[in-house]
Amino acid sequence: MRVLPIGAGTVRQAPFPDGPAAEVLVDEQVGGGQLAAAHVTIPPGGAMPDHAHGESTALVVPLSGELLIASGQHQEQVTQGVVVLLDHGERVRLANETNEPVTLLAVFASAGFVRALSSWPATTTTAASTGTSGRGGDGAAWAEVHRQVVEQATHAPSVHNTQPWRFASYAEGLDLYADSARQLPVLDPRGRQLHLSCGAALLHAQVAARARGLTAEPQLLPDPADPAHFARLRLTSGKAPSERELALADAIALRHTYRDAFSTERLPDALLERLRLAAEAQGGYLRALTHPDDLLELQSLLSRADTAEQADPAYRQELAAWVHTGPADDGIPCAALPADPERGSSLRLREFAPNAAGPPSAGPPDGSPPAAERPDVVVIISDDDSPRSWLQAGQALGAVLLQAAHEGVMAQPLAQATDLPGSRQRLGAALGLVGTPQLALRLGYPTGAAAPGVATTSRRAVADVLSGHGQDSAGG
Repeated sequence: MRVLPIGAGTVRQAPFPDGPAAEVLVDEQVGGGQLAAAHVTIPPGGAMPDHAHGESTALVVPLSGELLIASGQHQEQVTQGVVVLLDHGERVRLANETNEPVTLLAVFASAGFVRALSSWPATTTTAASTGTSGRGGDGAAWAEVHRQVVEQATHAPSVHNTQPWRFASYAEGLDLYADSARQLPVLDPRGRQLHLSCGAALLHAQVAARARGLTAEPQLLPDPADPAHFARLRLTSGKAPSERELALADAIALRHTYRDAFSTERLPDALLERLRLAAEAQGGYLRALTHPDDLLELQSLLSRADTAEQADPAYRQELAAWVHTGPADDGIPCAALPADPERGSSLRLREFAPNAAGPPSAGPPDGSPPAAERPDVVVIISDDDSPRSWLQAGQALGAVLLQAAHEGVMAQPLAQATDLPGSRQRLGAALGLVGTPQLALRLGYPTGAAAPGVATTSRRAVADVLSGHGQDSAGG
């Protein structure tokens, strides 16, 4: 038996005005994933907006005050002495229309919903006094939410791990700007891959915000006078996150570029369909290359493009500048590079630093060639080749990679085929695409000890990429 006192734990404040505060009493670890409980306080005039509890069945036990609880067209004013049972998936709204705080005990079976509560910013208010003034801590709560969202956004993929983004808080959310000092002038003179990278960071910010119960509404290129202002992300109180939304947020920590050998296991058609839908939800498209002729076309284009790039001394110099042998908060560490960049792949892989990762693998002891890799290959496609489409393609890329990581699938870009406008046009024509191919990816299951979740590239500190005011961050 365990006795758990109310008021002894951390109180967390919902990151929206007049939202509830919650003290998690039984979390996933204590409850073994099967049971969770929280003590919730709703301030006078406050509410928990329309939400569901995912796969959890919930019991709501009013402890003090009058609670308005609404489900669909049915609503009840409940007080101490009753228990409200909510089925899993049932949508509900809680409100306090009185002048006194409402307190309640919420019990969940299973425990997944408490992850959303646990992500709310911690406050210094005691559980006994929470809710007497719903607006006093809003500014500090929002600032902490912005910091958490940007921290998640910095884990997005970017070309050569340049992380070419800057965020700025404004009254209703976050602004996203290009950090032009991190653009690659040789590989990316038009900033296309900079846009793709920032689009992926925007998607990560959207996912992180939804996991915190916020509605994240992006506006792309909001200021025609400032092309470096890539997006404005408005954050408002919204529905509680679904199990899928929480899972995608968890996948942020799992996703990383995978450069080792893939398993021979192919991806199921149903999984590829989920990846296609993830891309389309962000305004992009995904095409799986399943016909041998399509793969041969890509193989040929990759080989020619990579040969041309490697022949350019300026390209090689720029590439080498982003490969690090020592500690760094950006770029690619040599430890993340495979010893044999070609391995058994028929597709030309970008060679970042010849011999930097050590001598090539000796291969099988009998001298036979390495095992052939046959991972699935997909192409991210946009409507056209404009900056807005580049950002949307980046969002689609971010969504695809998070869905893939959630399902245990890793990815490696085959970017040489789309680095140059001519290459993109030739690839689109060869594959008969409607739209512009923006990036090809190898997808597959990792092998050996290289399991998902072990990121091998570092990230810049949040303080380096987040400032306090949007109008102060418009510069490069």
